[in-house]
Amino acid sequence: MTFPSEIDVNLDNLKQRIFSFTRTYYMIFNIIHFLASILEQLKRQRHYKRIKNLKINFISNFIPVKIQKNK
Repeated sequence: MTFPSEIDVNLDNLKQRIFSFTRTYYMIFNIIHFLASILEQLKRQRHYKRIKNLKINFISNFIPVKIQKNK
């Protein structure tokens, strides 16, 4: 009567295979999602830098520039 134990072993093997398969694809999905979020942040940061430079240029137009002394 080894038949039921063989089924259990096969089911455990199948469960293990499915688990490792889904874990691998979940990991790959997480890595892709992480890279996409980094890309999104970089795009936002570049846009933010552009806005920040515009703000700095706008403010620097109103701040009187100090006259440098001739050496």
